[in-house]
Order: sequence, then structure tokens, then C-alpha cells
Amino acid sequence: MGRHQEALEELTFAVEHCIAVPEAYYNRAVLQLEQGEQTGAIDDLRSALRLDPGDHQTVLLYIETLIAADRFDDARRVLDEQPALDVDDGMTALRARLATSDGNAASALTILDEAIDRMPDSTSLRVERSSVLYELGRLADALADLDAVVEQGETDPVLQINRLKLLHECGLTAEVTTGAALLLASGALPAELADHLRDFAPYVLPDGHEEPDGHQLST
Repeated sequence: MGRHQEALEELTFAVEHCIAVPEAYYNRAVLQLEQGEQTGAIDDLRSALRLDPGDHQTVLLYIETLIAADRFDDARRVLDEQPALDVDDGMTALRARLATSDGNAASALTILDEAIDRMPDSTSLRVERSSVLYELGRLADALADLDAVVEQGETDPVLQINRLKLLHECGLTAEVTTGAALLLASGALPAELADHLRDFAPYVLPDGHEEPDGHQLST
């Protein structure tokens, strides 16, 4: 946390006392989001876009943050200002997320189905569709999308944990046990996520308790 706060202070000094560049505002926004500061992040992303209106990465994060902050009208306005690109999976995923946030999961699913037909290898679209399918109660289909993403090599720990939760809800307890043990043993999880996983899967313990198949964890 100390290094995180130091970086935040350095970026604040840069935007307040030096020649402001969009990267400084963007990077400070990312740090603020990591601390849960949505309002400050939105202000910084807006400032970054004033300096560089065409930066795609900043636009995506700006819209995503507006949706997360329940500022749906603002998110819709920014989305509507963007050029329509059939191959833009990031923007398409956000359009679907906004539809889901408006209570229209069926419309979101249509958006994503059509986009995945055009971009079947897009992991971001499949992750988004998995969330929508879960919202609609289609757990097996939601799991199938996450399985496809994992098969493409995605190793994001949050996605891995969400997949284990879906496995659990689908009644696949043995796969949850094995998957949770392997994920903890890999050492790839930040401490807070490892604790979250242990809370979710209490049969995977940090002190070397035996797994059902006889293997032991060492974390």
C-alpha cells in the first residue's frame, strides 16, 4: 500500500504542477479505482479525454467506470458518441453491460450472441455473455462460456474463482475441490483472493489438510 500511495502522490504532483498529459490522468484514475475512488477516477478520465479524445483505452475505462458507478445516462451518452465498429469487442461488451444494468438482460444477450458470431475468439465477449447468462439463470451455458475462455489460455484469477463458483452451483463439487486446490497451490492468487477462495471452499485449507484425493496443499 505504501508504494501505491507514493505513486498516487507522484501522479497528483504531476497533474497539478507539471505540464498535464493524458497518461498522468489515466494512470491516476487506475490507482484511484484500485482504492475504490470512483468519483475521482471519473474526473481524471474525463480530463484525460479532454486532452486526447480519441484514446480508445481511456474511453473504455471511462464508460466502464460510469456503469460501475450507476451513472447509466452518462455511460449511454458516451457510448452513443462513439463510432459504430462491428469488430470492437470492448465497446460491444459495454453496450451489453449497460443493457443488463437497465434490466434488459435479454437484449444484452442478443447483442453478445450477434457479436460472438462475428468474433468467436473474443474472450471479453464470452466473459460478458457468461455474466448475462448467469443473470438469466442459464448456469450451464454461463459455465460453457467461461470454460471456452479458460481453454483459450485466460488465467485471470477472478475469472478462475467465478468459474469455480459456477461449477459449485452446477453441482460439480469434485471439480470445485480439484480446481480450488490447484489454484491455491499455484501461488498465483493475491492474498485477499486466496482468503476469499478458502472461505468459499472450506475443504481447501491453508495448513496442509488432506484433500479428498489424498493430496496436500502447501501455500
